[in-house]
Amino acid sequence: MQNLPLHPLFVHLPLILAVLAPFSLFGLWRMNRLQNQKWTRWILIGYCALLFGSSFLAMRLGEADEERVESIVTEQVIENHEQWGSALTWSAGILLVFAIGLLMKPQHNALWAGLVLFSFVPAVFTVLAGHSGAQLVYQHGAGQAYASTQNTPGAQLEQEDDD
Repeated sequence: MQNLPLHPLFVHLPLILAVLAPFSLFGLWRMNRLQNQKWTRWILIGYCALLFGSSFLAMRLGEADEERVESIVTEQVIENHEQWGSALTWSAGILLVFAIGLLMKPQHNALWAGLVLFSFVPAVFTVLAGHSGAQLVYQHGAGQAYASTQNTPGAQLEQEDDD
């Protein structure tokens, strides 16, 4: 279990939430305009809180995995991924602050529009963080930091061929 990297397990939730955020938040804005229901704003806050919380957790888990991966990948490549991940996390935090502001001014269309437009920012940072993370794994071999030659099917076949 200690060979299991946690960052890749948890990073996919904020990725999905951030990419869907512009569409989800636009839908909540439309529902709020039509019905003016407080529950739409609470769903909005929950969505933004989940996005911020999950991206923060993914960022912290990435920091924990960083030391092990540095033995394989240059620090500059890791730093690039880390910066995009941080930008995603903090832009998600700003989105959450916008959402909380809507509790006080629920019919403020400019605030809703700003929230929906700003939701593209974490989505863009998600694409950039995801791309740099994929480069870490597939181009620079970061996954090798957790690979165990004893547990891989290819290694078992090689051992059987040697016998």
